[in-house]
Amino acid sequence: MDSFPTITFKSTKVTPGEHATLTVDGNLTIRSITKPVMLSGNFVGAGPVDIGGRSAGYRAGFEASTTIDRKDFNVLWNKVLDQGGTMLGDDVGITLGIEAVKSEPEKAGAMAPAGKKSDKN
Repeated sequence: MDSFPTITFKSTKVTPGEHATLTVDGNLTIRSITKPVMLSGNFVGAGPVDIGGRSAGYRAGFEASTTIDRKDFNVLWNKVLDQGGTMLGDDVGITLGIEAVKSEPEKAGAMAPAGKKSDKN
């Protein structure tokens, strides 16, 4: 697995549904094989978040899931059990917990990020 350390998903379309549900179509890449997949999702909520009296910004939460066939991505390893059958099934459930953070525009007089000069310098 060291030769394929990353799994990526790139969305191509988001379709809102009823009661805070959504469908996300996109391309999933595992072991350098890319296949189209559809995620079923839910909007969990959004709002300002404070931690210990300090603002952590405005955040939104989503959950999404799908099931893939591992063999479609050339994940073939398996082991036959002594009692018969195999150790792994072909279906793999994928569940995502997603937190989005709203970025704020730089405020006048705010300190510039490290390595970036402010217009005031």
